[in-house]
Amino acid sequence: DRYVSQEALIRSRGPNAYPFTVEVPSVAPPSIRLRPPQKYNGAPLGTSYEFKAWV
Repeated sequence: DRYVSQEALIRSRGPNAYPFTVEVPSVAPPSIRLRPPQKYNGAPLGTSYEFKAWV
């Protein structure tokens, strides 16, 4: 079954669009970004997710 948002994207992107879904496990931590003290010069602290798809 397709979602309304998927149908809208297919209409706007043309017949070669391929709908898909991603399920994140319920035990996965939420995406958060902590604001470190100004003295901290390292990489950002927190958890984030990035999804990429190649077809």
